[in-house]
Amino acid sequence: MKIRIYTPKEKGKWRFKIGEGGLRSRANVNTLYNALEGRLPSLVDKEKLAIMVKYDIGTNETLKSQDTHYLLYSLGCFLEDYLSPITMRRIERSYLSV
Repeated sequence: MKIRIYTPKEKGKWRFKIGEGGLRSRANVNTLYNALEGRLPSLVDKEKLAIMVKYDIGTNETLKSQDTHYLLYSLGCFLEDYLSPITMRRIERSYLSV
């Protein structure tokens, strides 16, 4: 299964899609990250996941994995230009040192 995240064009909403499900949106990137952080452990129990972030100029994608720390840290790295510094520090403390 793949989680697709679409960066907004000009101050728009952040959109994401889990597998073949419908497109969902969040007002900002921090709420999107928090939503996926809460949802990811239950999704990983079922099958391997990959996360893809689509930018205006290209994409970043993880390998398929069931390691939530790897997936969440990779997602944080992909979105580091958009996430707040407080969220980035929390991600580094939580997932980099493990």
